[in-house]
Amino acid sequence: MAINELPTILEGLARLLTTSSRDWGEYAPDAWLYAVLVGWDCEETEHSEACVHGALEEQAARHGWDALTVAKARRYRDAVRAVLDAPAQHRPAVSRWRVETLDNLAGEWAPGTGWPVRGAAVERFEALNAQAPRWKDGTPVTRRLVRETTTYTVEAETGPAAGARQDGAQP
Repeated sequence: MAINELPTILEGLARLLTTSSRDWGEYAPDAWLYAVLVGWDCEETEHSEACVHGALEEQAARHGWDALTVAKARRYRDAVRAVLDAPAQHRPAVSRWRVETLDNLAGEWAPGTGWPVRGAAVERFEALNAQAPRWKDGTPVTRRLVRETTTYTVEAETGPAAGARQDGAQP
């Protein structure tokens, strides 16, 4: 599963809970799932008669949750909401694993081929250590497994320069 599927998964779980005939407040574990995935609190920016206020407190009283537990539920719900509200152009972090070899003469690590799956890099690490544990002069080879992670951050919105054309040509 790719991390960019997380919003779809969370939306699907919330839809499952909200369209089910089950009483999600009856049992504490169910109420907790609902609190995190859907939220018992009113999340409307404009309130109306349809809004329900105090539902999380009602669940807390019903299931014996203390103030710390209620705060944790709200924190977790905020985290789920942040994932769901993230801009569509946001890309998840990309990780690749490498087997690096210490170059004793240069005193620096030499990166090897990158693998998108950690297991493949671990297999390569173990194979290299088994097949070539020493340099030709007999000194031991030092290797390490590293994860290279790239993150993408959406910068503040910027528009095209005045007079710039969409195809990039200068006016």
